[in-house]
Amino acid sequence: MNFWFIQCKPCVKEFPDLNALKMKFKDKSVEFFAVTWNDKNSLIKFLETTKLDFTVVPDGKLIDKFKIPYYPYNIIIDKKGKVEYVNDVLSLNLIKKIERKMNKLL
Repeated sequence: MNFWFIQCKPCVKEFPDLNALKMKFKDKSVEFFAVTWNDKNSLIKFLETTKLDFTVVPDGKLIDKFKIPYYPYNIIIDKKGKVEYVNDVLSLNLIKKIERKMNKLL
């Protein structure tokens, strides 16, 4: 799960890497969600010009549930619903770390 919002430049900047990550796992049993507090109408307009291959979840009710402290924020949840990975704020090579953790869980 990726937590983001339209006005977050670092969030949007990681979209190409997130899209590439999804492509690497396209034949695996993995689901990708992008949760935002932006409303559906804003998202439709924004996503016309910005590519994000995740299933986008608008109006971020999940944001409160996960107590998201900053953006962008990425977590991995295993098949049993256990949170297995949470990125830290100063994480270098974030996408590689996510990829390694996903491979380990599969």
